[in-house]
Order: sequence, then structure tokens, then C-alpha cells
Amino acid sequence: MSEGALVSVVMAAYKEKDTYIRKAIESILNQSYRNFEFIIILDNPENKGLEEIIREYEGKDKRIKFLINEKIWERMIRGTVRSVIVEENILRLWMRMIFH
Repeated sequence: MSEGALVSVVMAAYKEKDTYIRKAIESILNQSYRNFEFIIILDNPENKGLEEIIREYEGKDKRIKFLINEKIWERMIRGTVRSVIVEENILRLWMRMIFH
């Protein structure tokens, strides 16, 4: 992977504990590779606590793109969400797989 290649990191959140979501977000943001966009998708629009935490981080770091999964596929089709494939690599972090 070239040094300047943009990488997309996608993370889904549903009803994780506050401490887990914060650790996951900070882990991605603190990576040594800096040229990435971090797409966080809240799969539970009713979870206002997680929304507040994610928006807090979104306000601090311009690499974060926050989406609430109400009509995510329509947004993807319109190009709001970009999936960037860099030399056949897409980084995905699925919190349910890591913390459950």
C-alpha cells in the first residue's frame, strides 16, 4: 500500500457499552497510519447515548463520518458513503465481533 493511499475503516455500533465504543474509536484514531476515513454507522437510531458519544468524536476529528442507519443504502447509492478499495484492502472493524 502506498504511503498516501486513502483507506476506509468502517465500524458498526448498536448497543455497546460507552467504554467499549470509546476504546474502539480511540484505537482507530490513534493508529500510526493517518490517511484514512473512519465511517461509523449507528445501527440503532434509538440509542441516543451512543449517538452523543460518536458525535463528540466526530466534532473532534474530521476523518470521522457518522451515519445513522435509517436509510443507509440510499445514502450509499447517492455517494454519501464512499467505499475506497486500496490495493484490494478494506479495513473493517465490527464491534460485535470484537467485544462479544
